Amino acid sequence: MKFNKKSTGSLFVVLFFSTVSAGWSCDHQTQADRLIDAADKIIGDSFSMNSAEGNYLEAGRLCPEDPRIHHGLARIAWVHHDWAAATGHYRKAFEFAGASSAKFAYGIGVTCEYQGKYGEAIEFLEKAKALVEKEKDAKSEDLLINILYDMADSHLRAFVGAQQAADADYHYDRARKVFGEYLSKNQK
Repeated sequence: MKFNKKSTGSLFVVLFFSTVSAGWSCDHQTQADRLIDAADKIIGDSFSMNSAEGNYLEAGRLCPEDPRIHHGLARIAWVHHDWAAATGHYRKAFEFAGASSAKFAYGIGVTCEYQGKYGEAIEFLEKAKALVEKEKDAKSEDLLINILYDMADSHLRAFVGAQQAADADYHYDRARKVFGEYLSKNQK
């Protein structure tokens, strides 16, 4: 399934509602955990988005390097279609998670694609693909299918934008290859 800016498909559930396990700590971790948990519970209610954002910001004041905070803020920016802010928060979450989260790399890739930054989108989608391929579980397999689709889409968009440029053939060939991978994974 292709996830676009307005759809509410399974990918939205993966990026938006799934939580990140805590593997870090700070002096105020217990208080920050309570704020993050409260924000995670109310974030689905669009009328309470400001309250959720306030909880994430307060938790960020207490434990600024907790990736869950930036993941939450990215989710809020996503709802508002503020792709630049979402990208920034996914970058921070990715950095604070030790550059080992496929979900955050994928978030960066998709939000870059929405901004027309196809080279950057492809770079992070490829990182996400490599991270997912290491995990090898059912949840990561679903994410991999979405990653392959978005990689093909980004290459095609880059191809359309670069038809006059020398790298158009590269993007066309990559789009065909990645889309073939997507089809083979999706048909299993």
